Amino acid sequence: MGEVLGDLERILYVNDELACGPGAPFWRSLIHLGKYVDQVHELVDGSFVLVGEDERFLAIDMALPLNNGAPSEDALRTLRAYLPEDEITLLFEGTEIAAGDAEGQPTSAGENQ
Repeated sequence: MGEVLGDLERILYVNDELACGPGAPFWRSLIHLGKYVDQVHELVDGSFVLVGEDERFLAIDMALPLNNGAPSEDALRTLRAYLPEDEITLLFEGTEIAAGDAEGQPTSAGENQ
């Protein structure tokens, strides 16, 4: 699974390929993302998909994809265009961790948490 970063009712999901793992500071994934992103696509719902060379999915920035604790249908539809179901499930588990922390405090949920 990639890395889920949460802050102020938004999340950034960084593809596993760029995630630095649970022992690294959260900004390392952001540095890797900046190095490899080629284009940023803005979606109708205000989400941003970051892609690399050959339109390879790298990350998505989106509003917290939970509606009263359950995954929102809009978020699921967006994520299914880029991620397999098992990774979406792990992303939502990481989102629950990020949403449970203090508002305004950057949080990170990696695969080993």
